[in-house]
Amino acid sequence: MTTPKLLSAIQDHLSEVAQTPSLPLNEKLLEEFQAQFSESTDRASIAELINQLSGVLPSLQQDPTPIVKLISTIIKPATFTFNDVLSIQPSVDFVAGFNTSSAPINLVTLELLMKATYTASDAAIVAGQPGVAMALIQLWLCTPETAVGQKAQEVLWGLLEVDHKRQTQEEHRDLSVRIDGNIERGEGQGLVWRRLFGDRDIYGRLLSICSLQTVGQANQPSKRDKTVAQARLMDLIPKVAKLDWDIISVSHFPDIESYYGVKGGGLVEFAALHMVDVADDLLMHVTLIDFFAELLGVYSSDVLPLSASAGPLLPLRLSSPSLDFLIRQGLHQRTASFYSEPSKHDSIEITYIYSRAANYLAVYAACYPTHLLESSPPFVDSLLSHISQALSLTPNQWARSTGLQHDLHLLASLPRVALIPSSSNAANSIFKVPVKPANAAALRTLATIFNGPDQRLITGDLPPYRSVSPDKDTSASFHREAAAARALYFYYLQRYSAFWSQLVSTAEIIALKENALAAIALMGAIITADWAPLPTEPASNTTSGDSATGTARQFLLPTEQQLQNLQASSIGPLPPSGILAVLASPAVDVVLPYLMRPAQRFNNLVGGMGDVESAAYKVATAKYDLLTLFHQQLGLASEGVDGLQDVVTAAERRLAEGPMGRSSEVGGRVATMEL
Repeated sequence: MTTPKLLSAIQDHLSEVAQTPSLPLNEKLLEEFQAQFSESTDRASIAELINQLSGVLPSLQQDPTPIVKLISTIIKPATFTFNDVLSIQPSVDFVAGFNTSSAPINLVTLELLMKATYTASDAAIVAGQPGVAMALIQLWLCTPETAVGQKAQEVLWGLLEVDHKRQTQEEHRDLSVRIDGNIERGEGQGLVWRRLFGDRDIYGRLLSICSLQTVGQANQPSKRDKTVAQARLMDLIPKVAKLDWDIISVSHFPDIESYYGVKGGGLVEFAALHMVDVADDLLMHVTLIDFFAELLGVYSSDVLPLSASAGPLLPLRLSSPSLDFLIRQGLHQRTASFYSEPSKHDSIEITYIYSRAANYLAVYAACYPTHLLESSPPFVDSLLSHISQALSLTPNQWARSTGLQHDLHLLASLPRVALIPSSSNAANSIFKVPVKPANAAALRTLATIFNGPDQRLITGDLPPYRSVSPDKDTSASFHREAAAARALYFYYLQRYSAFWSQLVSTAEIIALKENALAAIALMGAIITADWAPLPTEPASNTTSGDSATGTARQFLLPTEQQLQNLQASSIGPLPPSGILAVLASPAVDVVLPYLMRPAQRFNNLVGGMGDVESAAYKVATAKYDLLTLFHQQLGLASEGVDGLQDVVTAAERRLAEGPMGRSSEVGGRVATMEL
């Protein structure tokens, strides 16, 4: 243990400030001491100093930020526990710290309470103090300071998380690790949950702050401030729902809830139906739809939580309580209509809500593909029709458009089997996404579709808290999606025979860096695609559901022979995987020369070839990474394919040269823009 050299000087200065609260703080001295402080500082000295700082803070007559920074530094180490916080003399007045209008004091008080979020026993202590819990809720919902509101929610969520009583083994293992280190959290008793949802005063106060019915009443925020509180509540509810859906969806105090229009659906019904004035507040309506999208991702602990961010991932269940709730309340259909039937809504509303509704549908399609396909095939067709209409642009519009990402994101999130060209709508949707003229968002969409479903769903290679054993239905659904990705690639290649030459051309136009990087990513997605074979016999022509695949039979895969017949120039069977497709014509004729060529150099331009910020270097690095992927996939493919050794050798030789290639090549070559 060490003692900082400036400790005595700091203590003397704090004693002077305690006697004369108006005395200016010696900020330089405080900063120098803060720099000397470390986790090895003598604990007795720390305890004495923190007591002194705690005593000075309430009476300070100037900006408390320097004192607050020093306190934050002292309590930051994981070795400073909630027991240490409770040992501070004079005792920390959490209620006073939360009720003050000083943001720095709010923040340091929250940091002190944060120490209770690491063990269930400490959280139980906080739950036993209703005044502290009430003040925390009040601060979280009502503070005008964004940083304070975020920190208050972090503390509240941490208390709920560590105190969660019904943890699965996987969740418990994941929750045992915190950013400050490995701490044994123990089993939660649910006391914080009971305080929040079972304390009549606290629960009633939460609803009253967020409800617009109480605007103008005593001790209530203004309407504007209430919308901030509403947004904060909507941010927390999905997190809470992932741990315990029931607690937010059942009634706790019917007489209180009924005052705000709730009819037995608990907090989630209040937030979704009765809290926001969608007719009068367009921005809050946008926030509400984002809230619905977050709710769609809520699964019970034995279901894999998914995201649409990486493309369509297959869930293990047809539905979930959150989706059932949204459908039952009519919110699902209403939200979808802002995208699929925009003419039924006000044009100003559509301007703001259209993109959010598209995102909602993307999350729905990615998380519940089976539900989407089985519940309403005509709705899928209407979505595809609308997407096709949105993507019906001229080449000039595609080259300059930046507003299509929402439609493209939805297209990439739909089940691939729904994109198989079995109807005019489906055919128009994917075939209207061009490679030329280049559009980065369009290229990323094709990359997601052609790459296929996430392999981790079938291998079980997931983080511990998401690990589940793939069942028969999951395997069948995965196989269909992998087969559909392969079919869509060959359908697209048959429609656009210049696909590969145009893609390589885009990758070499460094002046349009984002397009070049997206083109390289698309090549990588195809190279690493792990497709599945198509059926050998046509499926039965019926609209009944298929229990083995969980997919309505209206959405049919072609047979291997049907796909083969479309490829007029094909000789022999179609390649079964992405790497073999790249090694076949027409891809091999342009991709191999592209990969083996040295990167384009710009020695004569500002930044030079070695400048990591230059577009040339970034594109060269992405191309080198692509070559690395290509080499890795070659190693896997060469086991069952003859004649690849020369390609492997050439790839290894090019990899040995590094991202920029041979250093002996002098001069720059500037790619022209081809629009």
